[in-house]
Amino acid sequence: MALLGRIRQYGFVMMILIVVAVFGFLFMDVSSVGRGFSGQGRILGSIGGQDITRDEFDSYIRDYERMGASNDEQTRAFVWKELVNDLIFKIQSNKLGIGVSEKEIEDMFIGENISPVVMEALGGQVDKTTLQQQRSSYIQVQQKSATERNEREQEYFETWQTIEKRAISQRVSAKYLNLIAKSSYAPGWLANSEFQRNSRSYDINYVRVMYTDIPNNQIKVSDEDLTNYINENPKKYEREANVSLDYVFFEVFPTAQDSMEYLAKMNDLAQSFKSTANDTTFVSNNRGSMEYKYVTKTDMKDPESAKDSIASRKKGDVVGPFTDSEGNYKLVKILDARSVIDSVKCRHIFLPADRRDMSSLQRNYGVLDSLKKLILEKKSNFDSLVAQNSMDLNSKMNGGNIGWRKKGDAYGQNFEDYILHVGKKDSFDIIQSNDGLHLIQITEFKYGKEMAFKLAVIKEPIIPSTKTEEMIENQANEFMANNRTLDDLNKAIKKNSNLKKSSAYGLTINDFKLNEQISGSVAVEIIRWAHKEGKVNEVAGQIFPVNDAKNSYTSMVVIPALVSKSEKGLASIQDPNVKLEVEQIVRNKKKADMILTKLKSVNNLESVAQYYPNAKVENAASLSYSSPFIPSIGVEPKVLGAAEALSAGKTSKAFEGNQAVYMIQLLNKRDGQPVSDINMVRKSVSDRMLPGEVNQLRDFVSEAVKDILKLKDNRADMY
Repeated sequence: MALLGRIRQYGFVMMILIVVAVFGFLFMDVSSVGRGFSGQGRILGSIGGQDITRDEFDSYIRDYERMGASNDEQTRAFVWKELVNDLIFKIQSNKLGIGVSEKEIEDMFIGENISPVVMEALGGQVDKTTLQQQRSSYIQVQQKSATERNEREQEYFETWQTIEKRAISQRVSAKYLNLIAKSSYAPGWLANSEFQRNSRSYDINYVRVMYTDIPNNQIKVSDEDLTNYINENPKKYEREANVSLDYVFFEVFPTAQDSMEYLAKMNDLAQSFKSTANDTTFVSNNRGSMEYKYVTKTDMKDPESAKDSIASRKKGDVVGPFTDSEGNYKLVKILDARSVIDSVKCRHIFLPADRRDMSSLQRNYGVLDSLKKLILEKKSNFDSLVAQNSMDLNSKMNGGNIGWRKKGDAYGQNFEDYILHVGKKDSFDIIQSNDGLHLIQITEFKYGKEMAFKLAVIKEPIIPSTKTEEMIENQANEFMANNRTLDDLNKAIKKNSNLKKSSAYGLTINDFKLNEQISGSVAVEIIRWAHKEGKVNEVAGQIFPVNDAKNSYTSMVVIPALVSKSEKGLASIQDPNVKLEVEQIVRNKKKADMILTKLKSVNNLESVAQYYPNAKVENAASLSYSSPFIPSIGVEPKVLGAAEALSAGKTSKAFEGNQAVYMIQLLNKRDGQPVSDINMVRKSVSDRMLPGEVNQLRDFVSEAVKDILKLKDNRADMY
């Protein structure tokens, strides 16, 4: 009442304050909208002096959504990379006058050089006639204005516009990358030298003093040593601005009461499931599934007691609820029970095809389809077509007969599903397996002795109730309120062994994952808090509930604390992962220096044992310069370099390796065959100068150019 009185007393003043606050809020909102549509608020970054706008980024997101991607943090990170790469190649290609003409675009869609982007988008099974029809339809719709297109036309237009845009980007980058690849050249002397070196083999004796043989307590490594090493190797340890976190997490599990409530619900559902006259509708309404395959008791993944119950029941019976291996209550209705096909005798015409090569799949599918028509129209017989066309050498001279096939077939799951569950006797069908395409005919069936069942399944996940979620969130809030610093948090963990703590290091502002369980939007919130608001040694002033993506409940509550914050530049030893890595390198370097000092005057392998008794003379034969891996040693390129530099019978000085200090004696050095085709060798050497795979080369070039074009990334200010 006292508070109400004071409000009445100062009512006029408070009214003015409210009006001012509302006006300020509206002004702020309007001004931000203005900036959003016309100013800096729409700019996510820049590259090469060209702004990257939010509209452009959102357009890419929509393109990928049309291709089936979800609009989540992982997709946005991937799309940003693709957008930046496209802009890099566009900028670089424009400088060189590289483009794609209208005539070339037509060729990419309906000509002799169909774009792989087009083939992939259409599943690789579309012929040129269909492509021409679809391209013509796109052009007709394109000529209409947005207001003239109906909803279906607009969707069709946007889909094909996306395909065209991606195809053009792919062709531009392909031209630029081809230019880069062609610019790599190895002169004859280099090609010949590389070939001779890589074809040589060596036999050596060696001794090694392993770094692990020197106790760590004999080597002192200071923080100054570690920092100096990082400063001396700046390229290796350049980092974006990053943070490191410790966090306590409270897991949320269903209580016994939660479980009992779900059990009661499923018991009621079981009665309705048994009595329903329409299984299909009932299962659909209750988010269940109806298997198209018949399964035996052996096939079932349920607990043994549940499998026994299912196998002993008759058609129409409902088994359950029981708990399955995934933590669900499960009901199973037997729709049918019978003996099923155990094995199938069949014959085929086989053509190999790479599943990733859409053009070869399309081509071979067309061949098999034409053969199928010849058989159905009785213009040819299966035996003659097998002999003329099949690429299965084991069966082509036997009428294509591949014998009796059964579960676990070597051709893979698609093949097995067809012959055992889909295919009809004496019909002809084209199917795809792990190895290629088959025009297949089933000639005989055999039925097994074990009964098989067609099942309808309804599952209900056993998840925490809202009341349980709120209880855990309250506990987390209380913990957060009572522990406001990292020191408080660590003390609390020592007092309570039930509390769980984990860490995440080196998180940049656009990262979206702390670990596999904590990722996506909640991880983004935590990371942004640490970068923008958090202070070192501070615990966040709020809790962060983690949502279970599958069943949409709070599975965990996270309370983060900021351990360290590093500006853009060199990595810091405050990051435990960096410190651990650098500490090992520096310690081994100091061990190597100590060993080399002791062995400075040693000139033969046997004398090393005077200083290090564990160092025995060992042998390695037929070593190749082209393979840095040495049996019993590991990856030690310096050993091979030393062998190449020595003459037969000579012994090296001690030298530092990755895992030990080595001294070697060269026993034999054998030259390989002389160069027979210098052009082939030259091409091989040139190819090794750049990544061979197209996507790797694309990323390699993008990374190299990105710094030159000065990429700025301000996504964190917008999302």
